[in-house]
Amino acid sequence: MLFIIMDKISVAVSGGIDSLVSAFLLKKEGYDVSGIHFITGFETSETSETGTEEIKKQILSKIETLSDQLSIKIKIVDLSLEFKNKVVNYFSNAYLSGKTPNPCLVCNPEIKFGRLLEEIKKDNIGFLATGHYARIQKDSNGVFHLLKGTDPKKDQSYFLSFLNQDQLKHIHFPLGNIHKSETRRIAEENNLTPSSTSESQDICFIKG
Repeated sequence: MLFIIMDKISVAVSGGIDSLVSAFLLKKEGYDVSGIHFITGFETSETSETGTEEIKKQILSKIETLSDQLSIKIKIVDLSLEFKNKVVNYFSNAYLSGKTPNPCLVCNPEIKFGRLLEEIKKDNIGFLATGHYARIQKDSNGVFHLLKGTDPKKDQSYFLSFLNQDQLKHIHFPLGNIHKSETRRIAEENNLTPSSTSESQDICFIKG
């Protein structure tokens, strides 16, 4: 039986500004913060070299940059097999069946808040945080509710709507109550530089 420490929190860091600021804010609040990054197997090389080893080197370099900025340890886990089986194959099969797939609705409960939660629990960490613009509220009966983020232009609650109660009670969304402009301001004022400037709003495993 795992002994979970509830003041420990791991942030799913992608390299973007949202997860970077989320980790910064949680450290400021006094949490014992670490990071976790997962490999999808569909990352592309930033140089002319496109081999697997070159891509892994670039991922490691990116994570080390984030780790240094935040002064936290960041664990890298390879979930490429699970990602392909549960997300990519679902997308392909649905599309070929004439349906309209939504990979984020599958990835979030299965991978980001499924497998990643399993990984941090192995390290006795109680919470997983991400840079999603959404909120979680617990009612008087102990039921967790997923709410929209306060920034109407960035609300991502729809893509998280398949999360279950056990997942919601172990999740933090530090950016749920602020606007994207505030996230950018926090990053600028605290010299936080994301390793990726693109917004993760497209199908991540289809390039171009």
